[in-house]
Amino acid sequence: MAINDDLLKDIWGRKKEIELSTHNVSSKKENTWSKLLYFTFGALSDYLVSKDKNEQFSTRLQFSAKYFELLPAIKDESNPLSGDNELMLFGAAAYFFADYPGAASVALKPIVVSELSSFEEVLYAVISGNVHISNEIFKSIPSTLNEILLGFQTEDAINENLKIFVDQAYNFGTDEDILAVECVSAVIRRKIKTSTLKLMPQMSGGSVDYWKDIIQNKKVEQTMWASQRALGEQGVFDGKSSVIQMPTGAGKTASISLILRSALSKRQLGIAIIVAPFKSIRDEIYQKQVHNFRNEPIRVNKLSTDLKIDFDFILQQEDSKILVVTPEKLLFMIRHSPDLLSQTELVIFDEAHQLDNAERGITFELLLATIRQLASDKIQKIFISAVVGNPQTVSEWFNAGNNVEITGVQQKRYSKAYGIARWDIDSNSGQLFLTTDINSTRKWIKYNNVVNPIRVTNRIIEPNFSRKNPANAYRWLTVLFAGRFMSNGTVVVFSPRKDSLSVIAIEFTKYAKISDEFRSNLVLDSDTKAIISLFKCNFGQTSKLVKAFQAGVFIHDGEIPNSIRNSLEYAMQHRSIRLLLCTTTLAQGVNLPIKTMLVTSVGQGSLHLKNRDLQNLIGRVGRSGIENEGNIIFVQGKSASSKHNILEAVSMITNKTPAENLGSSLLNLFQPTPLDEYNPQSEVITSNQWFTTDFLEDPEKWISDNVLKEDTKRIEIYRRKGQAVAKIENFLMSLWDLIQMGDSTDNLESIVKNTYAYHISESEEQHKKLENLFYLLYDKIVRLITGENDIQVYSKMLMGVNEALAMKKWIFENIENIINTSDIKQIVSELWPLLSMVLTDKEMQYNNLYLEILKGWITGENYENLVNIWNQFADVKIKNKNPNVETVYCICDQMFQYDMSAKVSAIAEIVENDNIKRERLYMLHTAMKSGLPTLTENSIYSIGINDRYLASQIAIQIGNYDLSENQVKKWVKQHKEEIIQNEGENLPKFFLELINRI
Repeated sequence: MAINDDLLKDIWGRKKEIELSTHNVSSKKENTWSKLLYFTFGALSDYLVSKDKNEQFSTRLQFSAKYFELLPAIKDESNPLSGDNELMLFGAAAYFFADYPGAASVALKPIVVSELSSFEEVLYAVISGNVHISNEIFKSIPSTLNEILLGFQTEDAINENLKIFVDQAYNFGTDEDILAVECVSAVIRRKIKTSTLKLMPQMSGGSVDYWKDIIQNKKVEQTMWASQRALGEQGVFDGKSSVIQMPTGAGKTASISLILRSALSKRQLGIAIIVAPFKSIRDEIYQKQVHNFRNEPIRVNKLSTDLKIDFDFILQQEDSKILVVTPEKLLFMIRHSPDLLSQTELVIFDEAHQLDNAERGITFELLLATIRQLASDKIQKIFISAVVGNPQTVSEWFNAGNNVEITGVQQKRYSKAYGIARWDIDSNSGQLFLTTDINSTRKWIKYNNVVNPIRVTNRIIEPNFSRKNPANAYRWLTVLFAGRFMSNGTVVVFSPRKDSLSVIAIEFTKYAKISDEFRSNLVLDSDTKAIISLFKCNFGQTSKLVKAFQAGVFIHDGEIPNSIRNSLEYAMQHRSIRLLLCTTTLAQGVNLPIKTMLVTSVGQGSLHLKNRDLQNLIGRVGRSGIENEGNIIFVQGKSASSKHNILEAVSMITNKTPAENLGSSLLNLFQPTPLDEYNPQSEVITSNQWFTTDFLEDPEKWISDNVLKEDTKRIEIYRRKGQAVAKIENFLMSLWDLIQMGDSTDNLESIVKNTYAYHISESEEQHKKLENLFYLLYDKIVRLITGENDIQVYSKMLMGVNEALAMKKWIFENIENIINTSDIKQIVSELWPLLSMVLTDKEMQYNNLYLEILKGWITGENYENLVNIWNQFADVKIKNKNPNVETVYCICDQMFQYDMSAKVSAIAEIVENDNIKRERLYMLHTAMKSGLPTLTENSIYSIGINDRYLASQIAIQIGNYDLSENQVKKWVKQHKEEIIQNEGENLPKFFLELINRI
């Protein structure tokens, strides 16, 4: 087998050589490549005659499939099998039998069907599901198979015609035709065996008629992938809770659909909740489920991230409901509607490894703890992730072991190429070292002169490694390698840091101006031009990001509005974008067709990417059903630590090192925290420095008394600790009735021990710290809050004790003089003493600037006008930057939309008995979340047209600023052509499709 592996690696190396238009330094063995035909066709034949289809067959079949796929793709005079359609067809068959139907579909794409024999055309048709073939005699084979899978005919309906078909090949066909018909028979048997109609009624316990109806209406696929069958075999479709570890690209979206439909197939589903950790994932899931359940009596609702009661009417509807929410919104809903969980039958947590996310993980963890504490055991709880190293531990905690753990769904072999790009000083050119998981004796293949220096100006040549600081040379190394790979498909350049990304975007823009070949790969179509135009309408012409977009250099990052990111993702999915620069937003579950990813860094210090993050990131490359192989290329940096980190990352990936165990954000509270997260040698803050009764009593006072104002990094870390403490206080207040029911000490101990943090703690010391933390905070609540009604109100505010008390005191002292108008600018000015509490000491020096920008934001001023407000404050820098639209966007996106709007939501809880003031606060809260002032604009935004510019322009067309969502939908339906005519050049296809669906 080793010789075979060496030959396959050599063929693979030659294929890469052609892709890169360069040469590898290994010896060529073209004259021996064809010897593998005996082995590979033998593997296919052995599978067809064997009754025991075991794991060994999958390995051999994948080897054969890769060989059949690679050899025809090598366009070389020395390769007589170049472009061989039969080999590609049998490669697709091998992928199919190895249980990778998505890979089979990709393998079929290059085939010229007209060059196949009649028998081979039938094989193409039954694998692809195409019922239309040119041969009149044999067309009944694929069409009858289709009718069987749809439930129109019984399984034996195909037998007679299939026998005639096989006999024809044996009597009149070639050897290849005989192999093709045997493959056809095996494909048919396998498709019927794995058909959704055959399996799902058994696996779900639902009615055959239900499944037949949705299959015939193309709501689910006709056959089930291996991962979906594994879920069914373990009882997940029959209602069992489970922790599911499913590799990226293994069919997670289809699996979620089958879980939802399994519940519907047996009864009317009450409420199903899908929890998505980020808005981007929430929006993607929502769109897919809306499409999935169109024209069915089930309501799919994407609840806003607004922390206000905008969901009562949904809960009162009698129809089956699917709610797609973020963790923060679900926590808010549970606080306000405790009976929500009693109506819920299914909860799905997607991308659940975000449980120990540094920024929001503690909210997610306390949400899970709340559900575990309050929800009935009858609720089916599904915990899905591609990268959890300890699924058994999570399973034992979240479902008390009363569930199934789904792991071990096999990743397709040979689906990734891993490489290291570096600059060779001796040859003054770029080198590339490539490998894949072919078990060859030769680990790496080396390619010389992959990229060469380029003249940027008359005086400047890049990359220039002779400079004292070669950072820019390494950026150009990335640029040149990206240009080289773009000819073979979409390239994504990943950087863990936003600032690095914006700098490298400048070099890409320069390269587009001087390289005709690179510029031709960046050619813009009508969709990308519309994205650029819409972005310019939002950010203005002076934005450095807009300028990068105009050069065809697109960026997917937290500094890009959601509307533009949504449009970019749509354009990439439809192959309109060839180059995308991104940060970790790409690893947050977004599905894009990526051929090559260049990783500029794996991070430093505490921002060093975990193996889990790397696995999640590279899982986006070469996705099943889109590409059969993707390239992950690490660009070697300048420092020794950078080189070490990259080699370590490549080693972990190629050696298939398991993902790290899923940790606890609550437990991480006590872990040492570096002052400089980029520096591995940084001083750390330990729990002994802050975990004191004085700190817990009032974190802000403790910080003020114990930390110098100039020590901003230390203050920021302590504030994060204080914010985490406040969330735990709020968690305890939300369970107050439960704690007080009987012996409060015993109940509190039970709550502590039921946390994930306690469950995974490895020492008695950690247990003691958690117990002490909860006991001290419980005591604080008892001492400082006198009324149980107050505790209920404070729990709904999603705040800690200190802030809730201070806020209530201020509101009661000022209640007569505030919120007496509908003018949201006036309300903001009145509440500014509370809202400005989110500002740091340094930001407070310019609090009037932030107030004026906020006023502009909530009244719908565009970003350029918000920058002009900043310009009126002479010489004021924010984060050491002069006025610029990108910084303004970040202020609006984070400070206004989240931090300050949360305070407005909390104030609304305090004035809950005054409906007029509460409604005014809700109006302000909505304006702070969207940056739009009127009901009509926000209704437009809420129905999916989530772009401030488009929402404001469509509202102008409507001419009425007081329309609800339903009224807006009705108007849009009647005026689609008018909208498209007026805003056509600013409407990316993402929004065009959305408008046409309304």
